[in-house]
Order: sequence, then C-alpha cells, then structure tokens
Amino acid sequence: MKEKSLFIIFLIIILGVFGYLAFNKKFTREYTISNIDNQKENLTQPKKSELDILFVGDIMLDRFIRKRVNENGSAENFVNNFLGNFREHNKNYDYIVANLEGPITENKTKTLNADGSYNPILLFTFPTSTPQILNLLNVKVVSLANNHTDNFYNQGFQETKIYLEKGNIKYFSNPYNDNQIESLSNTICEKEICIAYIGYHEFTKDNDSERIENEILKLKQDKKVDFVIVVPHWGTEYRKTSNQNQKYLAHKWIDAGADMIIGGHPHVIEESEIYKDKYIYYSLGNYIFDQWFDEDVKKGLGVNFKFKKEISEAGEIKKEIELVKEIKTQTEKTGIKYLLE
Repeated sequence: MKEKSLFIIFLIIILGVFGYLAFNKKFTREYTISNIDNQKENLTQPKKSELDILFVGDIMLDRFIRKRVNENGSAENFVNNFLGNFREHNKNYDYIVANLEGPITENKTKTLNADGSYNPILLFTFPTSTPQILNLLNVKVVSLANNHTDNFYNQGFQETKIYLEKGNIKYFSNPYNDNQIESLSNTICEKEICIAYIGYHEFTKDNDSERIENEILKLKQDKKVDFVIVVPHWGTEYRKTSNQNQKYLAHKWIDAGADMIIGGHPHVIEESEIYKDKYIYYSLGNYIFDQWFDEDVKKGLGVNFKFKKEISEAGEIKKEIELVKEIKTQTEKTGIKYLLE
C-alpha cells in the first residue's frame, strides 16, 4: 500500500514536470512570435522613389514668338510646327522646370505691331494661351523671379499667377524678392519626393541675397523637404562666363545648405561647376526666345537630373542627385529644336 502511494506521488510529479515544460515551451514560442511581430511593426517598409526632371532656360512668348503663335492659330499648332521635337522629347521626363520671362495678361502686346513689325520696347506680355503651350511641353514648374514678370506692374503679376493656377502650372518666387508679396519658395512633391524651389532676382531694387540664405536655412529644417534648389536670375547678358558675384552667391547658398543652383538671364550658356559635391549651372541660356544674332544666343542648354530617395527597413533615408545628361537646343527663325544624337 505504501509502495502504491509512493508510485502515485512519483507519477504526479513526473506529469507535473512534463506539463510545466510543455506549457513553458508553448509560452516561449508564442512570446517569441509576438515579439517578432512587434519588431516587424516597428520596421519601415523599404521604399525607393525616383524623379526625372529636365531644367531649361528662359521662355519669352512675345515679339517674334507671339507672331508665330498667332500665325499658327492655336497653341498646339505652334508647338508642333515651331518647336520641332520639344513636345515628343519632353514626354520622357516627369516634368520640366523653366524661367517664365514675362507676364501672362489680356493686354495688347507692345512689342508686335499690327503690320507684323516690331517695337524695340522691352515690355513683354504673353498670350493667354501660354499655360496651354507650357502644358503641351510638359513645363509644369516656372520661376517668376526675373526682370520682365512685372512688365505690366503688380496687376500683370497677379494675372500671371491666376492664369498659371488655372492651367495647373506651379510657380515660385516673384520679381521683387519680397516674401511679403509672395513666398520666395514653393515646395513641389511628385512621386513622394519633395523639392523646394527658391527664386532670386538680382536686378530688382531689393536684391538682398541674405533672404535667400535664410529661406534655405528654413527649408532645411522642414522634414517634408528632400532637396532645395535655388534658381537665380543674375549675371551679365551675353557673357559666357560667370562673374565674381555669381560665384560668391552660388557658393554661399550651397554653404547654407542648397543642393543645386540653376541660373539664367545672360541669354547664353555659361560654365558649370561642382562645389562641395553640389552642381552649379550659372546660366542655361535661352529655351524659347527670338534671339539669333550670333551662335551663342542661338544655343541653349537643358540639364537632366534624377532625384532619388531610398528608405530602408530601419527607416534610414538616403538621398541622391544624379546628372543624367545635358542637351543643347538650337534656335532659328524657322523654329527651335533639341540637338539630339
């Protein structure tokens, strides 16, 4: 009887040990799985984004160019007949960035007479079909920081913004460098990549470049912004090399945190450089303009960059700007085209 009792006690102990081990193994497994699931929730899904952008120079749609727009009867005919391979080639990019060298208003042109002759006055107004022309060319972002956007004063500037907004064309800055009238920058997001564009006009009365530096510093603190690009209207007309002030400002802005400088105004292509691993193009020259008095003004430059952003599982963000190619343009009275290989 005593032996039987000992056997039962022994059996209970054995069953208890096995039960404890089985429960502990199940608990450990469930805890481990739960812990792994929690870790997965804390990880970010890896993601790669890429934006393909072409930067071009000055667009002027008055004078001889307006005459060609009128002769063609519609924006589409003008683009197809006068701008050669622009429309088809520009489909290769997510969007094009340009300098819009004048206002869009309902005012009559001052540069083109009824008989087709021209006035030497440098007061531009572009046809109201301008947004349609820009859209056909995939020009979705324009700078308004230049010496012609206010040719019809503040009213013309306000009209320009209205026409661009109706045409779904994004714009940035203003001809006065005045952040009270209009922000000096505009952050544009496509394909989960946000680029802040800042405009600067050297030739206005208030050309304090410190405002641009402050704008850069502000944007670099904005977690939404991936890249900051300054688009200055500066330099010396028809000079093929940048001046001392251009170099000073470009380096200063990159020191402040800008990721790239894309300049314009001289109507000719100026040199480019890499400073602290950042690209500087001092002038891209003309894109759509009625200048052909020598070969330098007839040549323009387009620069194609890919903007890349990669987010790892751990949430680490890697950003990169890749120069893909440079493309020359050729302007003639008969039309304008890319010089493609």
